Amino acid sequence: MDDLRAEYTRDVTPAMFRRVLLGDPELKKAGKKVLESGPGDNVFIFFTDHGAPNLIGFPNGELYARQLQDIFTNMNKKKGYNSLVMYVEACYAGSMFENLLPTNMRIFVTTAANAHESSWASFCDDPKVGTCLADAYSYTWMSDSEHHDLKSWTLSNQFQFVKNHVQSSHVMEYGDMKLSNTAVAAFQAGDRRPLLSNKRNTAKLEALDSRPAVQAHLVHLMHRIKMANTQDKQERAHRHLNRVLELAKMAQETMDEIVHDVTQQAATPVARNDVNSHLDCYETVFENYKTKCFSIQQVPEVAQELRKLDQLCKQGYEVEKIVQAIFDVCG
Repeated sequence: MDDLRAEYTRDVTPAMFRRVLLGDPELKKAGKKVLESGPGDNVFIFFTDHGAPNLIGFPNGELYARQLQDIFTNMNKKKGYNSLVMYVEACYAGSMFENLLPTNMRIFVTTAANAHESSWASFCDDPKVGTCLADAYSYTWMSDSEHHDLKSWTLSNQFQFVKNHVQSSHVMEYGDMKLSNTAVAAFQAGDRRPLLSNKRNTAKLEALDSRPAVQAHLVHLMHRIKMANTQDKQERAHRHLNRVLELAKMAQETMDEIVHDVTQQAATPVARNDVNSHLDCYETVFENYKTKCFSIQQVPEVAQELRKLDQLCKQGYEVEKIVQAIFDVCG
C-alpha cells in the first residue's frame, strides 16, 4: 500500500478530529484529506488511545462525550453518511455513549470496555520488543476480520466473537442495533478471501500476556531494566521507573486529598440525576484538575483516578467546592 500515509502526525487534537470528520473545506484547500462522505456512503471510524470517564484522550487534549455526540449530530444533519460504525479502544469507553448515543441516527458503536473499567493491552511479554504489541479488543476484531468472509459475517457476529474472546474487559455495543445485522464488508474491505476459515484456527485468536492499558507504559520501563548491560544503565532505568511510579502514587494521593476536602467540608449533596448537569460538572472540574494537578498525557494513571472526580459530580457536590479543593491541594 504505497499510497498509504499518515495525514495528521503533529496536530492530532480533538478540534482537528472534528474538522476532519465534518469535511472542513479549509483543510481540503490546504491539501489535507478530510471526510467527504454523503448520504449514500457508509463510514467506519476506529479510535484508539487513552480514555477516562466521559472522555477519550488525544496526544494533545481530550474529547468529551458530549463533544463526540455533537460531531455525530452535525454529520447526521449534513447527511454525511448512510450508516456509521465506530470501534473505540480506550479505557472507560462505554461512558462516551451510555445514555448519550441516540438509537435513531443509524450509528452503531462497539467499545473495548464498559463505562467503569480499563481496557487491556496484550502481547506484553516479548523479550525482544519490550512493549505491548496490541490491545485485546483491537487485536481480536482485526483478527476476526482477517479470518471470516466479511460479506456474510455481520457486525453482530463480529461483536459477539470479540465479546466472547476478550475476557479481561466487558466489550459493549451502543446505538442503532438494527445496523448490527449489516455485513462487516459494508464498512471494512470485503474483496478478499479470509486467511483461515475453520473453527480450530479461529479458536487460537486469543490476546495473550495482557495488562490493564493504564499500566502498559510500565512494560517498556521494566524491559529496559532487564536489558541493561551495565550497572550504570540499570541504575538509570531503575530511577526512571521509580519516578514514573512515584508520579502515579502522587496522582492517587492528590485525588484522595481532593475527595477528602470536598466530602468533609461540603454540605450533604443532592445527587445529579440529569446527564447534562453531571457532565457540566465533570468537564469543568477536570479542566481545572489537568491545569493545576496532572494531565493524562503526563501521568496515564490519572485516567483511573478521574473516576473519583466523576463520582463527586454524580453525588451532587457543588462545582465551586470541588474546584476550590483542586486549587487548595494542587496550588
